[in-house]
Amino acid sequence: MVIYRSKIRKRKSFRQPNIYYRKKDKQPADYSWAKRLFTKRNFFILVVLLLVYFLFYSSYFKIKDVRVEGCEVSMPEDISKSVARNGNILLSKNKVIEKNILSQFPEVKEVQIYKGLPDAIKVVILEYDKSVVWKTQDKFYLVSSQGTVYKDVTEHISDYATLPQVVDKKNIPVVARQKILSPNFIAFVSNVYKSFESYTNMQPDYFWVDETTVDIYLQTKNSIYIKFDSLRASKKQLENVKSVLVAKKSEVVEYVDVRIDGWAYIK
Repeated sequence: MVIYRSKIRKRKSFRQPNIYYRKKDKQPADYSWAKRLFTKRNFFILVVLLLVYFLFYSSYFKIKDVRVEGCEVSMPEDISKSVARNGNILLSKNKVIEKNILSQFPEVKEVQIYKGLPDAIKVVILEYDKSVVWKTQDKFYLVSSQGTVYKDVTEHISDYATLPQVVDKKNIPVVARQKILSPNFIAFVSNVYKSFESYTNMQPDYFWVDETTVDIYLQTKNSIYIKFDSLRASKKQLENVKSVLVAKKSEVVEYVDVRIDGWAYIK
């Protein structure tokens, strides 16, 4: 009987075996997307994009300070305002800034632009010197010592009362930055205007030219005028005027002509 039961027990154990389940292995997280994203190539592209944004779109390189040097005739504040703020200093073009200043300020002869990173621009200008006022067609213009007409000062002519004034009787029109006179002519006019009173005890009023600039006439405030030759030395002609006025002042009622060397004509 024992043996039988044992067999039964074994059979029962066989028919109803204990069931064991094997635990599944834990799978690692899938980070393949990150590996694809942070490849060397993509990392380089990201760095480049960030660099481009920093250089060209961030506020760090926006123009904030504009300094102007070399002004005498024009106002530095006005020139400074003509340079656009908040533009990117790296993208701004010097030639464009220079052209804009030259178009707005005719008294400016040359412009140099210097960039100071990250946000400053220095504008260095060279202005025309003011030597003579030229009048034509009822307008008044400043003329440089090199004979270049550069600015209409009709509305502010009283500011230039100390400059010699030359009237063009032919009324030939002029445009800004046009060379209309020779440097020698400008020097002659300036020398005569500056020295005339000391030679003659008469005050100069204005000059005028007619057909050419070779013959130039000086109207005095004493109602007479002097005829000069602008191609000859001014000092010698002034000395001749002085000699004539000393000897014949009472006879001069209209003009003194000293254009021919060694001769003087009066009327």
